[in-house]
Amino acid sequence: MKHILLIILIFYIILSADNKNIYNGAKEYKNLNSKITKDLLSGIIWQKSFSSRLNYEDAKKYCQNLTISDIDDWVMPPVHYLYFLYDKNKKKHIDTKYFRAQSKVFWAFETHAMSKIHAWSVDFSNSATDYENKKNRYYVRCVSRSSIPKELNEQQRFIRKNKIVIDTLTGFYWQDDNSAYTNNLSQTDAKEYCQGLSLGGYNDWRLPSIDEFMSINNFKRFSPSSYYIFKNVQNSWYWSSTKLKKRKTHGWIFQYNEGINNWDRKKMTWFVRCLRLKK
Repeated sequence: MKHILLIILIFYIILSADNKNIYNGAKEYKNLNSKITKDLLSGIIWQKSFSSRLNYEDAKKYCQNLTISDIDDWVMPPVHYLYFLYDKNKKKHIDTKYFRAQSKVFWAFETHAMSKIHAWSVDFSNSATDYENKKNRYYVRCVSRSSIPKELNEQQRFIRKNKIVIDTLTGFYWQDDNSAYTNNLSQTDAKEYCQGLSLGGYNDWRLPSIDEFMSINNFKRFSPSSYYIFKNVQNSWYWSSTKLKKRKTHGWIFQYNEGINNWDRKKMTWFVRCLRLKK
């Protein structure tokens, strides 16, 4: 049985290392015409434009009734794909060569696991993910349903190797020992801790970015919002390495209770989970 698991592990690590994805690769798009854009990392076809402000149910209907360039299977976007459209390196937070810019809140498809009256959203003014009352009125940018890739389930995607969780989709190795449950540090100390970590025979650990943290958020769960394979999870905030551009004294944090992100002063102490990338 151990030999079989080892073969599966090697196969998925090789597969993930050879394939770019939204969590591990530079953003790359292609204009298919004046109205639709393809994300070359995920294969998803996006509407370039977006709706007017709508409540959640009307946003869903807007996508269902949409026809663009003979494509008529438009739906609301999955939250993690919507989140990764946000580009922290762009002044308008999205690549305006491929998308109409709007620094406002956009609806995602998923209902929040904690409350059926709330659904996920992404704020394109600051990249914060949150859940909003479905009666609120926000924008929606639709995607072609047939272009959404079939995702690996949790058993296919993740493999545990002692105190490390390996994500075969991204090639990320995640610390999941008792220290990921107990360490409470400032952002500066968290970075130093990860750089000095030796775990599983590896010494190239680092503090993950906020985008990398988002890759292991399970939007179908809460308290905690992690995947079941992670055993050492606090229902609290974890430090990322990402700085807050507008406030040099602040950095991004990720919360495992509700699955949201935010920012806090770097001197505040929060939990730490380190990451390394398969080389």
